Amino acid sequence: HKQGDFVLRVGAASVVPNDS
Repeated sequence: HKQGDFVLRVGAASVVPNDS
């Protein structure tokens, strides 16, 4: 499920510059 997590991270990073 890394690909899905990666997409979610990229999407979140697109909105929030903080990639916790």
